[in-house]
Order: sequence, then structure tokens, then C-alpha cells
Amino acid sequence: MRIAIVGAGPAGLDAAESLNEKGYSDIVIFEKSDRAGGKCVTVDHLGKKYDLGAIMVGSGYHRVLFHCNKYGEKTVEGPYHFIHEGDLTQGKKVSLPRGVLGFLSLLSAAWVVATNFQIRKKPLSELAFKQFYKCSIDDFFNTRFLARIRHMFAPITAGCGYGFTNTTPIIYLLKLVYLGLPRSTLSLIKLLRFKLSGRRGSLYTPMTLENGFGGLLQKMASVHNIHYNEGVTSISHKNGVVLVSTNKATYMFDRIIFAIPPKDALAVTSKYSTSVATLLKQTRNVCYFSALIHVPVAEKLPRGVYFDNSKLSDKSKGKHATTIKLYDNDCGLLFYGVGDDSTSAKSSAAEAVKDFIISNYVGLGIGSDSVEEAIESSSVIEGAKWAYFPHVNPEELHCHYAMIESLQGQNKSFFVGEWPGFACVEGAMENARDVVKRYF
Repeated sequence: MRIAIVGAGPAGLDAAESLNEKGYSDIVIFEKSDRAGGKCVTVDHLGKKYDLGAIMVGSGYHRVLFHCNKYGEKTVEGPYHFIHEGDLTQGKKVSLPRGVLGFLSLLSAAWVVATNFQIRKKPLSELAFKQFYKCSIDDFFNTRFLARIRHMFAPITAGCGYGFTNTTPIIYLLKLVYLGLPRSTLSLIKLLRFKLSGRRGSLYTPMTLENGFGGLLQKMASVHNIHYNEGVTSISHKNGVVLVSTNKATYMFDRIIFAIPPKDALAVTSKYSTSVATLLKQTRNVCYFSALIHVPVAEKLPRGVYFDNSKLSDKSKGKHATTIKLYDNDCGLLFYGVGDDSTSAKSSAAEAVKDFIISNYVGLGIGSDSVEEAIESSSVIEGAKWAYFPHVNPEELHCHYAMIESLQGQNKSFFVGEWPGFACVEGAMENARDVVKRYF
């Protein structure tokens, strides 16, 4: 059987790996750019690795860790998490709540985990969407006895580009949290061994990859047949064969797997499937931008992930909500934010530098008369912008993912990745593996 895969991101590469595991070898991956990795971009700056896409590896990232072991990629301890209000240098480390109310919050959280365990075990298409899955993250924490642990989870959403806490359905945050938790006794033991081996950090401090996600995905890509700079322009069917036309040639395949964003899939599938077109039009992309900035005055800032609690709603669209410092005694900072189509990565980064220095100059140890000089001495190393996580309107949640599942296999086409799965590397890879396991 000859199989085409469109997209060489985490989902496309894992689909190829999963097909290989099942004995399929005649596989071609079409990638419209000149590199593999999709939204995972690792920048090498002054001998250090910085990820502009995915950064953290949760203890429940089974598929990612499987590939790390297979390709010899090492995990290292990630930075602490901090929450702050404007002045990042006054940020408080994220920790468990204390006191009676804190204890009750944890009990309430345990109840949520116990009653919604299916989120972890099942793909989104198989979930029976309860009413509260459709409420926003803010409404979820405000209407339950969970306010005291909101700081542990809610910032991840806007801070990592998933969407604003007042507009993003809680289902997405719950799925992300569950994906990151240990999913077996063995994975919990491995996590404890990692944490007790002399490394710093709390039990829930995540890990990063020594060479970044880009390093891992490049190694995965090196063993597959990838046609770079060859984008798929149209799909048709003739005599039981899938005809794939690209900007270079037309090919014949028995099946095709789409591992690309909804809008890109719509561009090549709408001509033969009105159902796919209708389904894709239900989604709305969240524009996500990130940048690596060289900021000399931040050299002594403790390494960490700093979530700005004042920029988690859509009132702060286009502004950076998260500042990440991966290394001690380093001038490199990663800025993350949620914007819109009019927001460019470099202009956002330039504004983020100004905002960062003006908001934190006292804590950074410089005087007000040195602010302009500090801004001038900073520089944007690299910026990236994507139409990131394809959200679904809350009123359509109950049927959207089931509709995607009903389309799997029609016209010998399959859909994998962050759209039918979940928008983190582990979620995209798991979804690809699940689809291959069930249909091939």
C-alpha cells in the first residue's frame, strides 16, 4: 500500500513512525517548507538552544519520551513557573495552596480529575461533552471551589498560546493538564526518580529537551522520505486511486493522511468533500506569536516561566503574556503572546521588549534614565507567528469532534494532528498514532 502524508510536523512524522511500526514502508511525506517540525522551531543562539514553539515535556508525554529514547534525545529539568502582575521581578513561584481553603480547593480539583478521567483516556472525538466543558476557563474556576488553584493552571492557556482564559472552553485546558500528568504507576515512579536524583525543582516542574523539539523532530525526519518545498495543491480520485497534485508533479497513492492545519486542509479537500469544508469552517484559529530576544539587562533574572496574570484575557490581545528564561546568567528571553492576523512576530517582539523593560526596570536594577538605553541594547533574534490552535465555538463542541471522526476514511482520506486531537506535541502525536492504529 502506498500512503501519502501531508505535513512534516509532529503529527505527520508520528504518523509515518506509526505506519512503519505496522509494517508499511511505501510512505511519502509532502512538506511545503524547507524543513520538518511544523510549529516546533529550535533556534541556536550563542551555543544555546531556544524553542519558539513547544518547549515543555510533561511526565505524561509518553509518545514524545518514546521518540526521545529511540533517537537518543535527552530530557533536562525545565524552569520553575512564576505568576506575576505586571512587574515580573516580583513574581511568586507557583505552589500548592495552603490552609483550610487551599485544602478544600485541592479536594475539589481531585473531584474534577476523578469525574472527568475520560478526558485523558479518550480522544476528543469520543468524549461525551458535559455542559461545563463548554464554559470558559474563567467561568470554570469562578463557579467552583477552585479559585485558589487557578494560578497553577489557567495561565498556561494564554501564556502558551492556547487562547484567552475568558473565551477558551475549559475542555482544552483540562485536556492539556491531563496529558501532562503521569498516566501510569510506572511513569509516576520514573518522574519521582527524576526529581529525586539531585535535580532542583518541585514535583510538577516540567522537563525540556536538551536539543529542543526541533532537534528531536529533525532526527525523526531524517529516516523518512520527505519531499521538501513541495506543497499539495489539490486532491482527486480516479479508479480507486488518490491523485495528489503538488507544485511539482502529480502522484498516485492508495491512501492519504492530512497532518496540516484546518485552513490548509480546506484548501485542498473542499473540492471533493463539502462535509470537510463545512466542518473546517466551524473552527477559528488563534493567532500565536513568539520571539527570542537578546536583553542584556535581564542576565541576572532567575530562570523561569513568568506568566503575567494581568494579560490572560482578550483585553490584552497582541501583547506578550509570558516571558521565559531557560538558562541562568543568560541574556536570551522568549516572549509568547496571543494576537490576531494583523500582529507580526517582529513588531510584537519589539513592543514586548519595551513593555518588559519599562515594567521591570526597578527590579532589573536600572534607573529610569537608563530605560531607553536598555531598550536600544536589546535585539530581536528570531520571531515566529502561526495560526495556532483551531478552536471550536462552545455551542458546536458536542458534535464537532464526532463529525471529524465520521469523516475518517472517506475518500481514503484521514485527518490527524492538533485539529482533531489536541494542540500540544504529545496530543498531536497521540492522535496520529491512534488513527493509524484504528484504520491501517
